[in-house]
Amino acid sequence: MDAGDRAGLGELTSELYRAFDFWNERYWQASLVRPVVNFELQRPNSRILGHFAPDPWVPRDGRRRLSDEIVLYADLCLERGFEDVLETFIHEMVHLWQSAHGKPSPWNHHNREWHQEANRIGLDTRKGDGKGHTTAGDEFRRALRDFAPLAKKTPHRLTSPRAGKLKKWICGCGFGVRVAVADFRAACLRCGEEFRLAGTR
Repeated sequence: MDAGDRAGLGELTSELYRAFDFWNERYWQASLVRPVVNFELQRPNSRILGHFAPDPWVPRDGRRRLSDEIVLYADLCLERGFEDVLETFIHEMVHLWQSAHGKPSPWNHHNREWHQEANRIGLDTRKGDGKGHTTAGDEFRRALRDFAPLAKKTPHRLTSPRAGKLKKWICGCGFGVRVAVADFRAACLRCGEEFRLAGTR
């Protein structure tokens, strides 16, 4: 990622924080604490745009919480454009609201309370859908017009590694991982041996 890409990612992050403040004030009386916004490459064979992680950031003493996290998958953000990215971001904000003020299900599954809150703020959900598929409803579109996005599309570029470039690395106990990093270095927590490129000694 070159300097222009990094600058674009910073612009996108700033716009998402601006959206957080806007939706937080509009629907939750500014009661939500800003999360960390993070970007990752998409998991293999998955088509979701993001996820919410409650409390992954803790201090070393473990005595107090630091922040929740909203993760967006940068490669799919590029395919969908900013409006879909924002819809996903607000979807994850509903998880954040439920974590702070509601009763989330284990593993943040989309329970009835989550669906009701998502519907209240303008995300249409499929009844009985535990996966939490959402589409933009009329209320969301009204809020979007009032928000007036400064970014019309995702302004940065991140490319996923192609499957053909993934190479298999194995450890002493035979566990394998596939990565696209040429100088991959990691050790297996089970056997303690460093992973080596398959077919080499």
